[in-house]
Amino acid sequence: SPRFLSGWKRGDLGTGSNYEFPILAGAKLCTGNLEQNPTVAWRNSINVMRSFRQEPNIARSPGNGHPGRSYWPEPDSIRRITGKSAPQHQPEHQAGVYFPRADLGLPIIHDIRGGGEPGKISVEPAASTRMASPVIVKPLMLNNGQALPLIMLLNAPHVWDMAIKLVDRNSNPARVIRPLVVTELYDKTKSTNVYTTNAGVPKLLRKHSCNTARLGLMRYAFEVLSGNDTSKQGGF
Repeated sequence: SPRFLSGWKRGDLGTGSNYEFPILAGAKLCTGNLEQNPTVAWRNSINVMRSFRQEPNIARSPGNGHPGRSYWPEPDSIRRITGKSAPQHQPEHQAGVYFPRADLGLPIIHDIRGGGEPGKISVEPAASTRMASPVIVKPLMLNNGQALPLIMLLNAPHVWDMAIKLVDRNSNPARVIRPLVVTELYDKTKSTNVYTTNAGVPKLLRKHSCNTARLGLMRYAFEVLSGNDTSKQGGF
């Protein structure tokens, strides 16, 4: 929509709220093509979030018969902090210790399996069990029974405005590994290094100078829902 595009031109997407909770005022949205079947619209919208976070060739390398390594830095960040990794999965991500996707909502449970790997590790708010996602993904129903795939970014505080902890969930009870500091949640230099891979989501985010995961998700949603998605061809 014109409002969505003007937001991109102003560069004001992804900014945090002055409130302590998500609000609708100042929210940004992206919609896709009209669908006769609301279920199709729903799938189109949730597929944007799924592929942005995990899909091979977009958010991770294609692998060889199994999921490849993530283009995101969190798995290697956990390997660095815990000192645990499989011999073939030594931490190598250039961003260092960095958790950009925490800004999309918490908790996030990373299940890094294999011999020598950290196992089940979660990123959580220190003072509660969850931080509501600022992203709404749903079909937008119309009076005629048709629907639009919709992704909305609420105006919400950022994850680095609160205390966050890394938790080992391999034992019962779970054990807090340590707090995460602000620069492990947002840092301009690390944000640049997240996008060094010349493929998939990192290539798109670098192209559009997206320095937060929220900003990146909305840019990616626009590419996909507008029909301009070339990620599977390594384009952008």
